Amino acid sequence: ETGRDETASREAPAKSAKAAPSAAARRAQAKGAEDAEAIEKRMNVTPRRQADAELARAVAVLQEGRVHESLEFLRKALGFDPTHEVARQTAVALLAEQGRSAEAQEMLAAGLEANPNNATFAMMQARIAVDNGNIEGGLAVLVRHAAAGRNNADYRGFAAALYQRSGRHAEAIGEYMAAVQLAPHVGRFWLGLGLSQQAAGENRDALESCRRAHSTG
Repeated sequence: ETGRDETASREAPAKSAKAAPSAAARRAQAKGAEDAEAIEKRMNVTPRRQADAELARAVAVLQEGRVHESLEFLRKALGFDPTHEVARQTAVALLAEQGRSAEAQEMLAAGLEANPNNATFAMMQARIAVDNGNIEGGLAVLVRHAAAGRNNADYRGFAAALYQRSGRHAEAIGEYMAAVQLAPHVGRFWLGLGLSQQAAGENRDALESCRRAHSTG
């Protein structure tokens, strides 16, 4: 009887050791779980999320006046996601403010290459050209991406104003007519239309357009 008790007592710790994993095994299991979680997190990090994170860093350092670092973060954001519109617009605005118009133009050209139907980028690129005294260059950009701005009143009005400044009043009238159809409440479009109509000798239409400009404010 005593022998059986001694045998049972010797076997009990052995069974217990088999049932309970060692500290090393527990650490290995925990590390395996952590690695699996890290892999899952990496799999869930999309290029858009990475770009958003870089944009957030860019904004944070920009608030401290660190423009150069902000631009670096913005470039990283665009490296992750070239279609990130906010990151590109912010970078272009910073470059333009620093007088780096050539770099701003290149960045907008890259954006338009990725998305030719981005009316905002086309207008920004045209604006930079005009600000540098290149009205024809600005017009060329707007014409090249005209499909993107077909239903955009500001786009059509901008093109009309550039045609008007170039003395091409027939084209200006066409663009202004499109703009007032899209946004009949905008007085500056009616005024621009009236001025080009007057220049083209369409005095009666010009008078009506100027009246509409006055009534819309």
